[in-house]
Amino acid sequence: MISIQGLKGETKVSSKITKNIQQKGGYEFSQLDTTREIECLRSSQSKKFRYYLKVPINTQNKVGKDIIIAIGMNPSSADEKTSDKTVNQLIKHASRKGYSTLIMLNSLPYYESDSKKLPNVIEAERNNFVEFSKILKRNIEVIGSVIKDTKNHMLTYDIFLGTGDPVIKEGAESIHEIEKILDGMDVFSTNYNKKNFTSLGYMFHPSRKNIEKNTTKRGIRSPWK
Repeated sequence: MISIQGLKGETKVSSKITKNIQQKGGYEFSQLDTTREIECLRSSQSKKFRYYLKVPINTQNKVGKDIIIAIGMNPSSADEKTSDKTVNQLIKHASRKGYSTLIMLNSLPYYESDSKKLPNVIEAERNNFVEFSKILKRNIEVIGSVIKDTKNHMLTYDIFLGTGDPVIKEGAESIHEIEKILDGMDVFSTNYNKKNFTSLGYMFHPSRKNIEKNTTKRGIRSPWK
């Protein structure tokens, strides 16, 4: 379904689903569709960045929409062979709601499990500003392409937006670009302490929230409007 191909420095890889991926920090095996493969577009060599992760879901005979597209802050550790807490939480949500596929995207593509350390990662990447700028631009292009491809294939889908507050200016700029792509669309996001948005006007990150009980459908609200 996703027609994006890997460019120089990127690789688009797929992995068959076997029980050895169900390890500590691994995928929730019982909630995956083992007849399909996990697909990932990421950096070719080191675990540096990830543009998207596509996970086939076991709907457990529930009938829902084809795809849930989730947009978070940045990748923690998940790829085609290993998972992380946020991805597993979204897989569980997708399985319970009957979505057949989870596509995970992020406002920033760089791997880092601790958001407090993300500014240090970005600061180091800025040293090669040309490559850094290309990667950020490519990430937004991929997000746009995923949504466009989904529409073009006439698939039913929902979008879950949960970037949280950006910790660096590039994060805020990327969220702004994402909101342009989503302009006029409804999205799902989580509530926290009966609040719909963070104090800065962003949608809460799902990692520490109960997605099942606290998810609401709403229109895009941008801090720039």
